[in-house]
Amino acid sequence: LPSFITFLKLRGSWAQVGGGAPDPYGLDLTYSNSAQQYINGATLMTINGSTIPNSLKPYTSTTTEFGIEGRMFNNRLGVDLTVYDRTTTNDIVNASVPISSGYSSVALNVGQIQNRGIELLLTGTAMQKTNFDWDVAFNMAYNRNTVLKIADGLTSLYLPGATTRTLNGWIYHFEGEPFGMIAGNRAARNENGEIIYNSATGIPIQGPLEMLGQGVPPLTLGLTNSFRYKSFNMSVLIDGKFGGSIYSATNAYGTQFGLDKRTVENGVRENGVEVSGVDQDGNPYSGTVSAQTYYSTIWSTLTDQFVTDADFIKLRSITLG
Repeated sequence: LPSFITFLKLRGSWAQVGGGAPDPYGLDLTYSNSAQQYINGATLMTINGSTIPNSLKPYTSTTTEFGIEGRMFNNRLGVDLTVYDRTTTNDIVNASVPISSGYSSVALNVGQIQNRGIELLLTGTAMQKTNFDWDVAFNMAYNRNTVLKIADGLTSLYLPGATTRTLNGWIYHFEGEPFGMIAGNRAARNENGEIIYNSATGIPIQGPLEMLGQGVPPLTLGLTNSFRYKSFNMSVLIDGKFGGSIYSATNAYGTQFGLDKRTVENGVRENGVEVSGVDQDGNPYSGTVSAQTYYSTIWSTLTDQFVTDADFIKLRSITLG
């Protein structure tokens, strides 16, 4: 190898593992003694749990990974790069069922979920003196997640309990989309993209359930700077996540009660909210709706108004020693 290369390694692996549901006794109903007794002192039995058991199969995860690791210039510069593909079949999830059944969910095997991504670590010594060192480490990870298949005849799956406080936003799995999508409603629009309003109230009509954002950010970054002066050490970590979205129930409730800034912008409290589009019959529609009427309604009907980017860069920690 060239003299400037201190270390070089290529690696590759293939692995396949199986696993089961997180809770035991999930294949059949289980019972326990009731605190109440029946006729002649007979003990009643009650069904445990609120999840319908099922004949589940173990899930299987198959992972292929390749990487390269190198250090150069007497370890002054380093790189570690990995690409991977992980596919999970028969993953075990709980799907919601009508509560009138006596249960809240059912355990199911879902078809296929795939994770493909890249991970990168760069390290380097920016300065090296007798009494002073400055080391830098940058890491990046990008994961592309896709729900390849849920089940025959099923293209979406709601996660039980994954509901916003306002009860108008949910977490769903959609076939062909990333795992854990934020779902809710927008204002209905016609084929020309115009908002459809209720002509009697001036409030936008609620559209169908749709995807509003990715709940899990695919990209994460981190930067660490480490300093040494004689026997004093300091490390500063900055990190961030990008590509994800978040639903804010706080903003929704603030809008309902007139505490969000949108309820005072552009003089809407005094002049009302200007609306323009078409009515239910497709006729042109425009008018002014009082701010109280408008905002005290849309907070519960238009989920997309409160879904925002969750990107951030943060000073995570400062360590002294």
